[in-house]
Amino acid sequence: PPYLVSVAKQSSKVARPSVYGTHSKNCLTFVFPDGPKEKRFKVIYGLSHELFHSWLGSKLEIPITLRHKYRWFFEGFTDYFGLQTAREKGYITTQEYADILNYHLMDYHASVLNNLPNDLYEQT
Repeated sequence: PPYLVSVAKQSSKVARPSVYGTHSKNCLTFVFPDGPKEKRFKVIYGLSHELFHSWLGSKLEIPITLRHKYRWFFEGFTDYFGLQTAREKGYITTQEYADILNYHLMDYHASVLNNLPNDLYEQT
């Protein structure tokens, strides 16, 4: 079946630029910041992450009403395997892979959410 991919450049007015996206059946949309050297692997990262969401979503049948409870799993699993696949296939280098992981680890460490109990996190 056809698969639509939409790409948009993030506004330069965003305080902390990042890659983000969403997907639904046979459709992927992602936004990435316009910037220097990081631009290429941010695009690869965004694509691998969202495409892996598409694959994972078709394999696990979790009711939409319960997905917020498993958001940590879907995002973490998708980040890990999407990046692993991009690295193994040569779309990003091992150094870029490490840079992306370090970025996420620093982001997690700085987040106020990492100390919340699970029941409160589910409400965010």
